[in-house]
Amino acid sequence: MKFIYVFLMFLFFVQTMEAQGKLYRFCSDSVCGYKNKKGDVRVVSGRYVCAYPVLKRPVLLQSAGDESLWFMVDLGGRELCQIYVVDGSPDRYGKGLIRIVKDGMVGFADKKGRLVVPLKYNRAERFSGKYTVANVGAEPQGNSATDADASASWTGGKWGVLNRKGEVVLPFVYDREWNENLSCYQYVQDGNVFRLSEKGKVVWLRSK
Repeated sequence: MKFIYVFLMFLFFVQTMEAQGKLYRFCSDSVCGYKNKKGDVRVVSGRYVCAYPVLKRPVLLQSAGDESLWFMVDLGGRELCQIYVVDGSPDRYGKGLIRIVKDGMVGFADKKGRLVVPLKYNRAERFSGKYTVANVGAEPQGNSATDADASASWTGGKWGVLNRKGEVVLPFVYDREWNENLSCYQYVQDGNVFRLSEKGKVVWLRSK
């Protein structure tokens, strides 16, 4: 009997903590924000496009003032990081990491908004496996000079390879070119050519 009582109390405690750890959408005149169960406002009304009725963990929210901006917001209403934008939509997670931007530089954060790869790259591809490629020194062209969108035209810089800890696996000395036969990008330096497989594995092709 005592065990059942303790078990029920434990369930009540867990449910209470879960309820306190959620935010609920409230709206007025089509402008929405989020409150906790006690009614305390955690996300100011009208600050974001509030697409979710309930928030249980940090999520990606679109700015209501500038729809080209996306942020990761936690349950305290804090902006953890600004999300990289791809063709007008927020970046997707790749192996648990997502591209983020600050002052035009790119890095990676995990699903809790913790910085994993420093914000010091001009460009970076999404992780599809253990590795990704990143660029130092590239510059956007034309009207895309202030846009993080991956569809922008970029020139210059050097490419290298990072692992999921942000460590440099291959140095930033490579040029990137499109290989029509392989339908992928390849990277060239001093006659050495390599590419990344679909799983992010470094594959050496040949020496020119």
